[in-house]
Amino acid sequence: MGARTLLVSLAVLSAYSSFAPPTFAKRTGIHSPGGREIYGEDELFAEVVEQKRRNFVVEVVTGVAPEGNLGLLLGVLNRPLRGLEFYGGVGWEATPAVNFPLSARYWFDIFGLRPYVSIGYTYRSLGEIGVVSHNAFAEAGYKWQFHQTYHLTLGVGVRRPLVVLTTDGSTLNGPTIDQRLLDEQLDESRSFVPTACLRFSHAF
Repeated sequence: MGARTLLVSLAVLSAYSSFAPPTFAKRTGIHSPGGREIYGEDELFAEVVEQKRRNFVVEVVTGVAPEGNLGLLLGVLNRPLRGLEFYGGVGWEATPAVNFPLSARYWFDIFGLRPYVSIGYTYRSLGEIGVVSHNAFAEAGYKWQFHQTYHLTLGVGVRRPLVVLTTDGSTLNGPTIDQRLLDEQLDESRSFVPTACLRFSHAF
């Protein structure tokens, strides 16, 4: 009977609080440990607690992205400068290649519209042939919010390898390789590569 009485009491209290005026919390004795009242006379709980505050973003990217054909990123929201976010993670390509991207993204709020620009760096490793590269990229796009914490983003941009190197164990290194031809091929690979991607993100 004790448990049933407790449940009934909680149900009655919950129902009453739903129709109670904004200062119900004060009258029911919700104070700080020192006795200071937490709520003002006209404050609601939703106004006191900032429920939309988020600190991190988990993002999945797919397409011909700077991060690869499929990437998983973790973002950090920069509170001092609203709209600025930093991302890092890992991505995979069908070539096959593995990418380790770092980027900064800035969101604009123009009459409710949410375009963005992004710049970043990607370390790209083609393990099958032993080639690595250091890449810079830039991207611009737009974000649609279909839930308070879920977003869909379309982005287009360009990636450019800055430095392309062969590793010590690369299959491209050997006595039968024409070094001059290899250097020419590596040099030609440092060209602009267009990118286009979809990003699915969840802030928490």
